[in-house]
Amino acid sequence: MHLCTPIVWDSAHRQHPLKPQRWFFRDSNPGPSCQRPAADEAAPGVVAHPLSHRAPTYHRKSNSDLGRTLLITSLLAMTSLTSLPPELFACILDYIPSIDLQQTTISLLRIFSYDRIPNWRRYLFYHIHLKSADNVRMLGKHLQRTSGDAEFIKKFSLAAWTADADAAIEIVLMIPKLEWLSLCIGMSFAPDHLRHLFHKPMPNLRCLSLRFRP
Repeated sequence: MHLCTPIVWDSAHRQHPLKPQRWFFRDSNPGPSCQRPAADEAAPGVVAHPLSHRAPTYHRKSNSDLGRTLLITSLLAMTSLTSLPPELFACILDYIPSIDLQQTTISLLRIFSYDRIPNWRRYLFYHIHLKSADNVRMLGKHLQRTSGDAEFIKKFSLAAWTADADAAIEIVLMIPKLEWLSLCIGMSFAPDHLRHLFHKPMPNLRCLSLRFRP
């Protein structure tokens, strides 16, 4: 296999070599010198070198070949990841910042089977970070159906100003071992909501952050 640089001739008969990675030439009898394709076999705008006495064929990599190469590379990477022990996945998740832990766990569960991620519920629910009012409603319905998942929640942050105050307060009160709480207090919150929130003792709470929308 020899990599040759095609030559482009302009109107002033000046030579302009193209980038060598664009064309791949295959010669059945390779020699020490670089051979050029013949003029009748060259691509448009590419002229064979005038001193060339042989015309090897050239081939351009197609999109299908590139796609197959990427697919094989992805399959090999997937195979190497599936061979990792589950304990190593848990060790990796332990180093993920808690604010990104939920989304990282969701991404892993979409790729691997649930048994590959030990204690995946603990990582999925450790830090609940809600960014929209729809997320608040969905989490509330989930905790009503599966109340045991609330045991895994240690941090809860609400970053949606338009979230329903009643739904958000009910979720917080369903978490028995809450250690970290951050709320964006929007227009739907009233003093009675905060009074209802702190009416129940939170013995494990260590950090509290309340942001009021101006």
